[in-house]
Amino acid sequence: MSKKEVKYLGRDFSSFREGLVDFAKNYFPDTYNYFNETSPGMMFMEMGAYVGDVVSYYTDYQLRESLLAHAQERTNILDIANSLGYKAKASVPAYVSLSVYQWVPATTSGSSKVPDMDYAMKVQQGMVIEAESDSTVKFITTEEVNFQATSSADTSVSVFSLDSVTNEPDAFLIKTSVRAISGVETTQIFNRSTAKKFDKMKISSDSVIQILDVRDSDSNKWYEVPYLAQDTIFEEVSNTKVNGSSTHIDVDATPYILNLRIT
Repeated sequence: MSKKEVKYLGRDFSSFREGLVDFAKNYFPDTYNYFNETSPGMMFMEMGAYVGDVVSYYTDYQLRESLLAHAQERTNILDIANSLGYKAKASVPAYVSLSVYQWVPATTSGSSKVPDMDYAMKVQQGMVIEAESDSTVKFITTEEVNFQATSSADTSVSVFSLDSVTNEPDAFLIKTSVRAISGVETTQIFNRSTAKKFDKMKISSDSVIQILDVRDSDSNKWYEVPYLAQDTIFEEVSNTKVNGSSTHIDVDATPYILNLRIT
């Protein structure tokens, strides 16, 4: 039995058809030599070319969809991006930068009047703001409002009022910026009686922006990690005497510190 040469250059219907005809002429000249368009033999060759064309198309399609630079289907793009560490957002809300103000009294420092930062507040993440024209439109802050961080580029201090006798400042106005998104916080409770390997819980709402907090019935907080072997996470905490006894002296320059928590 002689070895037959097969060409692998065909990529479309016409190439496959031509290759099948040449193959039959070279290796089966006495078996079949009637290559008329209406002959039964040509019908089978064209059917084989059709199958080859379809298989070639889907081979190219699968290769293209496996490359992030060339993929076109959204699901494939997200799957490849997720495998590289990118977390796609289910939905994107409206963002806004809010200017928040606080009045604080003045105090004497040396020979000048300065804001009394003992009155400066910290408003936790999650402050809800309503639109003045429509109370149904609500925004929620995504970070803490810290009026004590006067060294921040987003914070400024101005004189609010002057003493009528001494003409010196008796009150200051602290302005800071905070980012907010359109949305509200909701809570959903899942009941589980026994542990289940790789358990999944489906949130009933389809308009979820992100998950802020997960806690169990004992108020233990659960953290998301990129892989299950990771047993520590970094958390941002305010630079107070309680959280950072040695770093609190630089609270103006460093309002927050990172703590390593074992989870």
